[in-house]
Amino acid sequence: GKSRSTCVVLTYLVKYRGYSLRSALQLVRSKRKRAYPLLKFWLELLEWEAGITGQASLDAELVSSLHAESVEAKLAAEGSQAWGLQSLMVMGFGEADSLAALHRCNGDVTESAEMLLAAQDYAAAA
Repeated sequence: GKSRSTCVVLTYLVKYRGYSLRSALQLVRSKRKRAYPLLKFWLELLEWEAGITGQASLDAELVSSLHAESVEAKLAAEGSQAWGLQSLMVMGFGEADSLAALHRCNGDVTESAEMLLAAQDYAAAA
C-alpha cells in the first residue's frame, strides 16, 4: 500500500499524535519511500486536517499542481517518454534504473515496474 494505507497512518498521526499532515507525511516517507496518497485522498486529508486543527498545513492548490497525477496527466498529454520515467520514479525507483527498464521494455511502464520490483526482490533475497 502506498495510498490508502498511507492515508490511514497519516490520519492516525494527525488525530492521535498531534502531527501536522505535512510532518506526518515526512515521517511516513522517511520510513517508506513509496508512501504517496492519490490526489483525491490528499485533498480530502487537507480538508479533514483543516476541520480538525483549524488550518491545513499545505496549500491544496499547490498540492494539486505538483502532485504526480497532475504532472503525469500533463506529460501523458504531451506524449513524452518522461511520463513513463516520472511514473516509475513516483513508485520509488531511481532515475537511471527506470530509464534502463523503460528501454528494455520498449517504453511499457507496467512491464518496467514489474522488472524493477523483481530486481529488488532478487537483491533483497541475496
